[in-house]
Amino acid sequence: MNLNYSYRKPLIGLVSAVSVFVLNMPFAQASGWTFQVTNSGSTPLLKVEASEDGETWGEFKGSSIDPGETATMQWAPATDDSNCVWQVRGVYADGPSEAAEFDFCSEPDLEFTN
Repeated sequence: MNLNYSYRKPLIGLVSAVSVFVLNMPFAQASGWTFQVTNSGSTPLLKVEASEDGETWGEFKGSSIDPGETATMQWAPATDDSNCVWQVRGVYADGPSEAAEFDFCSEPDLEFTN
């Protein structure tokens, strides 16, 4: 897995109680923090989750990705002042993948394989 963050400043912050609900809202911003996620595995990825503390997880809206597909994920504006390093995992029909640590400020794209 690796990540694509179209900007080079600290972004992420998906998982606080505030950001969990913000992540599921439609985004009105024309230029939000985004990255690409590819499902290179053979099983549909039901959702992509991130956690700043590794305990509380937030889901990206519209993060279901079929095998071989790529989707753009957008961070909630409430995460703009958070750290760059987050735990990320994919959730499949049989449960979540093991979490992996990513630096969203320096790693370009996120790829899930199973």
